Order: sequence, then C-alpha cells, then structure tokens
Amino acid sequence: SINITLLVFSGRPDPRWSIKVDDPLYKTIHELFTAAKSSNLTKNPREIPSRLGFKGFYVHEGDQRSISFIPISHETKELQKRLLESGPENKVSESLKENILEAIENQG
Repeated sequence: SINITLLVFSGRPDPRWSIKVDDPLYKTIHELFTAAKSSNLTKNPREIPSRLGFKGFYVHEGDQRSISFIPISHETKELQKRLLESGPENKVSESLKENILEAIENQG
C-alpha cells in the first residue's frame, strides 16, 4: 500500500489515508512517485516549508522505511493531482480538494 498525508493544516492533524494495490489510482501514483524519486524531485520530510496552507504531501510506500516529502512544484504537478484525487471524502472534503487543486494548478 501507499500511505499519504496531505500537509495542509496547522494546529490540527493533517488528513492521512492509504491506497491499496487494487485501487484504480495505485499504479499511476506508484509510477509517478517512482519517477519523482529517481529524478530527485522528492525531499526529506525535514525540508517542509513553515507556512500556512497547503505545503505538499508525505508519501510512504508500505515496505520502505523512509517517508518522502512531495513539495509543491511544477515538476510533481501530476503526482500531486493524483495523490489529492485518491483522498477519500471522509478525509478530504470536496471544498478542500478544490482549494488544493487550485494551489497545485497555479504553482510555478
């Protein structure tokens, strides 16, 4: 499975969810995430910017020890959109998804 954390709130827990191998988005997210890692587009979680609002995502694949930080960047735009799309409605409301999608679309 792929574990995802949406980095958006301050003062309350960020939404977290997992997608399993049989999820329709799993293959696409896995491929985009692997490509981002091999192109050095993922960052260390300690590099998260200290600002309010959407900051990116933490992504952790089941058997890996390390968590990757997917920052807001033009190069990871498609990955960010798929990660956001995978968020279940009980974790990420439609209005929050719309706001974050706008932030993803308008970056860089």
